[in-house]
Amino acid sequence: MINKFFKLLNIDEKIILFLSSKIFSYISYPITLGLIINFLTPVEQGYYYTFFTLLSFSMFLELGLGVILTNFASHEFSKLEWQNNLLIGDKDSIKRSNTLIKKTIQWFTMVALVFFILMYFIGYFFFQDDSSINYFNAWIIFIGVFCPGLIFSPILSILQGFGKIKEVQKVIFFQVFLSIIAFWIGLLVNLNIYALVLQFAVQNFISFIYIIFNYHKLVYRSVIETDEILSWKNEILPLQLKTGFTWLISYLGINLLIPFSFKIFGAETAGQLGMSFRIAEITSVVCLAWTNTRVPLMGNLIASNNKDKFFNFYFRTLRSIVLIGFLTTITIFLAFNLLDYFSFDSFLQRVLSLEYIITLAISYYMFAISNYLSMTIRSFKDEKMIFPNLIALSIYLISIYLSFLNTKFIYLIISFLIVNALVLLPFSIIYITDLFNKKKWI
Repeated sequence: MINKFFKLLNIDEKIILFLSSKIFSYISYPITLGLIINFLTPVEQGYYYTFFTLLSFSMFLELGLGVILTNFASHEFSKLEWQNNLLIGDKDSIKRSNTLIKKTIQWFTMVALVFFILMYFIGYFFFQDDSSINYFNAWIIFIGVFCPGLIFSPILSILQGFGKIKEVQKVIFFQVFLSIIAFWIGLLVNLNIYALVLQFAVQNFISFIYIIFNYHKLVYRSVIETDEILSWKNEILPLQLKTGFTWLISYLGINLLIPFSFKIFGAETAGQLGMSFRIAEITSVVCLAWTNTRVPLMGNLIASNNKDKFFNFYFRTLRSIVLIGFLTTITIFLAFNLLDYFSFDSFLQRVLSLEYIITLAISYYMFAISNYLSMTIRSFKDEKMIFPNLIALSIYLISIYLSFLNTKFIYLIISFLIVNALVLLPFSIIYITDLFNKKKWI
């Protein structure tokens, strides 16, 4: 029975590993929150969340490049295979793969240095004061420990493109699990804000050990590669700019809703909206397990011109996402009905009413499907979603304006549904259908 269910949803070890890290993140959060309240002072808690918030700036330097690297690697891997943790096969593909790794290390080393310098001055502005505890020093150590991860993460993305999806998902699981445990231990032994330093030190140490222990020869050969037949400027950068712009618009659109709701409706309503979005987001997070573990293989099939296997793989994954998204949305609906039946009012008062949460969950369900279609398009080394995301941003801005005029947050909820069900999903279907019709398989 269970095996049939797993087969129906196309569940394998890669999916389980991905979901395990996400599930642990969710279930560990209440424990983390309790430890923060008990072992950090209100002032230290403020610095903790400020440190984390400032880290989000690193996403603006990455701008979706990890996805592009995975796709480029998967295309090259169609002519390669592994032997003793080294790539063998077509000589040109080996040289292009080596150049991809080399240029990635160079690019993200520069990104890490720029980020460190930028955060140094931002930290100096925010944290250099006459406090008895020098939080500026803690900040410098913190970003010094964090920045190497900006280099390790894209290397993991490339390895997924080279078929090491299960390996990398194991690494990510251990990163999440052990880094959170390290943070808890840091708080318990009174490291205070430095527990955050320990968390990221453990996370990046795991990546470093994995890469160096298994792939040091590959990295070395890539770094000394002189025949650079892959052009970052002509091949990767144009796609990076388009994908980065799309990602930036999408990020700004979604993340504008909660801050403006705080300004318009106050902290309590903003808190209800924020938690409701977080709960409804579970639908897309679960579906992401299929997207993130399947799309890296698509580039390989496309580069191999294996039409039948590609479409079989594509439609099986799409079916799984449609089914699991539906089941997750129904589960959220049933869970809230049970909470209401057993009168968990202390929790229910912290979120929006059921009809709003289900509307958000359906919106995230639509997003999960459109995101899979968009990622499939990117596996063809293409980007189509700039225009629909510009429309989405416009709709979000209009909804914020209407909310401000009428002091009703329902406009924010409706805008999220319209964007995902009537803009992103239809456009992604149109784009991918057009791409399939134009693609010439040899």
